[in-house]
Amino acid sequence: VSVIASGPTVADATTCATSKPCFSATPVVSGLPKPSKIEWAGRPIKSTGSAGSMKLPLTFPGEAQRSFVESGRLQTALATNSTSQLEGTATVTIAKGTKAFLYVLCQDPSPSDLQFQCRATLNGIPVPASAIHTLVGSKATLREVRELPLKPWVFSRFPVPEGKNTIRITLSPATPKTKTFEVQAGWWLWTEEPLQRAILTMEFDESLPQVLAKVLPSPSGMEVQRQVIPLQGLKSFTSRSSTRLSE
Repeated sequence: VSVIASGPTVADATTCATSKPCFSATPVVSGLPKPSKIEWAGRPIKSTGSAGSMKLPLTFPGEAQRSFVESGRLQTALATNSTSQLEGTATVTIAKGTKAFLYVLCQDPSPSDLQFQCRATLNGIPVPASAIHTLVGSKATLREVRELPLKPWVFSRFPVPEGKNTIRITLSPATPKTKTFEVQAGWWLWTEEPLQRAILTMEFDESLPQVLAKVLPSPSGMEVQRQVIPLQGLKSFTSRSSTRLSE
């Protein structure tokens, strides 16, 4: 809470908070006299409890929504030319206003120089997938060296729109002559959900302690909440276990 105006007989206190839409909380405010007026997100609310330990029923504006994965699998399969590849199917739902990407990781392949190409369809329509390869030499920063795998890897990603989506992917060796391989692979949904911002204002009929004039740390600058939802975690695959996925 930060004091924005203070006088001999009246004071106002205001703070800003962010959270997911429709999220409810009941914070306890202590060390303040009982306010004569409380507004949350532009609407009056009433506190409960005593003046020295008030409870404020706060509900963020907006409708509750969430992004989720209904199904997802990834396995080796035989292509039409009898070579092995990885195939995956998934059904995901992206909440309104949420920015989402699907990430696919291929790591530590054998042969070690083997590269995989990712092809994807969204609701039956082909979509381009961009690839991010192992960083080498001067391209790698110290932080990236610490956070990213030391073994060869490639991330493929593509955006996923709002609503319900059916996704199919194939991960095939870039060299068509490759008949056998081993690789670790997995895929994840990355979402950025917009947060709602609301202002809490309290008016008092008496002056507030001057110590409250100092603004307290607040995460009010946050605009999105990031979430990583696994479709299938990192797992070892081999061409020797190839099967045919049902259509």
